[in-house]
Amino acid sequence: MSDTADPRSRSLSPGRLLRSAARTAASAVGQTWLPVNRLARSQYRALKVRHPQLAEGLRTALWPVLRLGNRYLLGISYIPMTAYYKPGQALHFQRPLPSGDFAPLVTVIVPNYNHAPYLRQRLDSVYAQTYPNVEVLLMDDCSSDDSRAILTEYRDRFPDRTRLLLNEVNSGGVFFQWEKGLREARGELVWIAESDDWCDPNFLETLVPFFKNPAVMLSYARTEFMSGDGSKPVWSMDHYLADVGGNRWHRPWIETAPDILRKAFGQKNIIPNVSSAVFRKVDRLDALGIDRWRGMKTCGDWMFYLNILRGGLLAYSPKARNYYRLHQTNTSVGSYSTDQYYREHEAVAKEAARLYGLDEERLQRQREDLIHHWKANRPEWDVAAFDACYDLRAIRAAAGARKPNVLVVGYGFCSGGGETFAIQVANQMKAEGHNVTFLDCGQEPEVPGIRALLDRDIPVVTALHALEAIVEAFEIDIIHSHHAWVDNSLLDLLPEGSRARHVLTLHGMYETIPEKDLDRIVPRMARRVSSFAYISDKNLGPFVSRVPGVRDRFQRIDNALAPVPFEARSRAEFGIPDDAFLLVTVSRAMPEKGWREAVAAVTRAREATGRDIHLMLVGDGVVHQALMSEGTPDFVHLAGFRPDTRAFYAMGDLGLLPSRFAGESFPLVLIECLQAGRPMLATALGEIPRMLDAGDGRLAGGTLPLVDGGLDVEGLAQLIGRFAAEPGAYAEALARVPEAAAKFDPRLMRAAYSEVYDMALRQRLAS
Repeated sequence: MSDTADPRSRSLSPGRLLRSAARTAASAVGQTWLPVNRLARSQYRALKVRHPQLAEGLRTALWPVLRLGNRYLLGISYIPMTAYYKPGQALHFQRPLPSGDFAPLVTVIVPNYNHAPYLRQRLDSVYAQTYPNVEVLLMDDCSSDDSRAILTEYRDRFPDRTRLLLNEVNSGGVFFQWEKGLREARGELVWIAESDDWCDPNFLETLVPFFKNPAVMLSYARTEFMSGDGSKPVWSMDHYLADVGGNRWHRPWIETAPDILRKAFGQKNIIPNVSSAVFRKVDRLDALGIDRWRGMKTCGDWMFYLNILRGGLLAYSPKARNYYRLHQTNTSVGSYSTDQYYREHEAVAKEAARLYGLDEERLQRQREDLIHHWKANRPEWDVAAFDACYDLRAIRAAAGARKPNVLVVGYGFCSGGGETFAIQVANQMKAEGHNVTFLDCGQEPEVPGIRALLDRDIPVVTALHALEAIVEAFEIDIIHSHHAWVDNSLLDLLPEGSRARHVLTLHGMYETIPEKDLDRIVPRMARRVSSFAYISDKNLGPFVSRVPGVRDRFQRIDNALAPVPFEARSRAEFGIPDDAFLLVTVSRAMPEKGWREAVAAVTRAREATGRDIHLMLVGDGVVHQALMSEGTPDFVHLAGFRPDTRAFYAMGDLGLLPSRFAGESFPLVLIECLQAGRPMLATALGEIPRMLDAGDGRLAGGTLPLVDGGLDVEGLAQLIGRFAAEPGAYAEALARVPEAAAKFDPRLMRAAYSEVYDMALRQRLAS
């Protein structure tokens, strides 16, 4: 009876009217509640500047009330941030970015093997792209048809943007060709355009803009499944993905990796083929830790995507189309009858569990799908044989190896030890196997050379005030900070009941903070920070003197840097004679770093020894600007900021760090100097003497104590003169460099931080 009732009578029923009124009221309350959240946040930020204790009391009392209201009125557990943060938009989790052209170079890799009948349609669609900034790598893996002639023809037609890479020996598999193409790629983004597919002209124009968001790691387009001759659709993406939400593929979206894994990607490969995707270039596929994918036949691309996405966002748009040609050589239907098909799905499920944790519901659905394929394509059902290929116990066990998801928070992409070390930690913990996201607080203008230090496979978010949302959406377990301003801003923004544990590394900044401010901030840090790492014993002072019981949460971890390839800069570039004795100072150009004292000491050393001693000053800041304005002697060279620190040290004879900065603890530039193969002369601050120790107190260089907090210029000049004028003294210091440098092993640092993370998470479980 109800099925045939008049629809208008149903719409006027009392129940429907009440539910409609309730929804309207909830919407109205929600629209009012959201501004209340933002007003409370802005008032708190203003109040904490002048009345920090009152602000902290307000936060403690009011924040739980706001979160309770948010949960019931807005359906979220965090406090919404500024209006520019709107989930799902292109700049998801980012500050407003400066306007301007965004046109990164895209490397188009076309790996071909015996696809001559399809090549022209493929290549015509590549060269017809409306997005202009591309390079095209045409690759052939020893085809036996006339593919090479066609590829050569297109290379000759478009020589300004095409390179032709022809194998002399077959590589043994398509993924080896991918890897070769990625090594050759010069672009920031990569599109692997398989040689038997084709696409719309607006393909790149549609997908590239997603990457203006630095957390987007991969974007992909709608795929149409075409017949072998390309004349008609065989089936649709909606049909292919019906079991994981067919309706979602009609609109653009952006999702975090953990979220899309839960919704769909953990059950099925939602990117039908690689030709539909554009992704950020990774420098080394080995860094992905997925060596097994190279030999896969069915699921290698899925394994690849799961690793590319780690810590970042996936974007999709149906506004451009990829045409996937189904023919006998690429269809997977025939593989349903082989054990390898099911073993590869087990391998992907293990990888998803290891990287993202176990989603039991998706796992069971995937198992049901595979059982269906097995029964439909094999002569008989054998549960033991199936379980030997797809073992749920092994997949569940893989989830136990998942490492914590880490949010490394940096003050900004700018020069400075604590600032750049945050980048190094992000790189190293990604190499250790963690999913890493980098939060750039943007408190200083971005220096491109510093930004380039962050590995390309690490996603970046910039909306600090969306911290709670970032923690929830990316399923962050550990927040790791390295700067006093950052440390305390995180405590302001992060609720005490957050899922994430806070780990911070002390670099010496707290020793420079006034005592009255330490009295206010240290007790809160002791109460809320899970674990502290420190690099010098002097870092402990501000904390253990105020909260003695916190000492057991401190662990000493020496800084380390991964060796990187470099080539010494040319002295001729700066007009420095080859036979001159060259000292190189690399630091921020602030008064406490001793640049002026270095100039004075070198001047005196030249006068005392008669040697042609030169000084290279590398860095930016107020002293650099002043010296540029004042002028310097011919033997002093101002290079400004340069990212290739080791190349400058290698150009010189001796590193020089004449710092009197109170926060100096464990300077990274000293490690870089030793890795460049040069000894260093430095003031005896923090851990510098221990860093230079090559064993039994023998130094790879020399140290100079401060005098009443100041630099002994005459003493420094004498040490410089000794190394410059006494070949034996310099040779001894130089010989000790390898042993001193060997102490700074990034593998030891990574393991130590992993233990600190685990310790912090154990505290969460215990609380």
